[in-house]
Amino acid sequence: MATLPTSSLIDRYNGAMLGSFVAAAGDPRAGNRYPFLRVRIQEYLREIGVDCELPQGHADFMAEHETISRQIWLELQPLSQELWDFCLLGSMAYFSLPEPSDEYWSDAELVEDMKRLSIERLCHYGIGAATFQHFLESFSGLDAPTPFDDRLSSVLRLIRECLLPIAEENNTAFVSMPFQQPFIDRFSTFYQPLLANLGYRRRGEDGIDGCRTRWLRVAF
Repeated sequence: MATLPTSSLIDRYNGAMLGSFVAAAGDPRAGNRYPFLRVRIQEYLREIGVDCELPQGHADFMAEHETISRQIWLELQPLSQELWDFCLLGSMAYFSLPEPSDEYWSDAELVEDMKRLSIERLCHYGIGAATFQHFLESFSGLDAPTPFDDRLSSVLRLIRECLLPIAEENNTAFVSMPFQQPFIDRFSTFYQPLLANLGYRRRGEDGIDGCRTRWLRVAF
């Protein structure tokens, strides 16, 4: 396993994003979003030293979704309890949103268990049940399946609420830039050295703490 800097901000953000992306990748509606999700999941797993190769095809991933999710969760727990907790929370939040007449959400008892466990985890970290209830209410009363991007965006908003109570980390940076050519080299040649010179913590070989901007491309 890789040894990387850790904090509540890093672990909550990366854990919840990983969990929600793994859950979303198993959604039959992910479709042409799956290659993007796969790349982002794979990238982070490699960074933290988790050896889990995801299938290239979406149908193959859906067939192995439960096994893959379990493997990721088992390998995360020794790294950080908070990272593990918020990975579970990200996954459970995705599945907890109400979805009418959809086979993927047909196990009502399981969905209710996920809601209960999500609230328990949030309360454990002092976030409170009201935050999760508000998240669920944003999707109440729908009579048609939710578009894939809307569903994932709602989970991202919940993740934001989980980060708000955390004290500011003055040595943590957030970089917003296109992580693709012709811009991607600017991170290692410009932003990374600049931030390191200003005293921001390095994150392994891949960047500076908090610079997991690549996760957020789904939000744009």
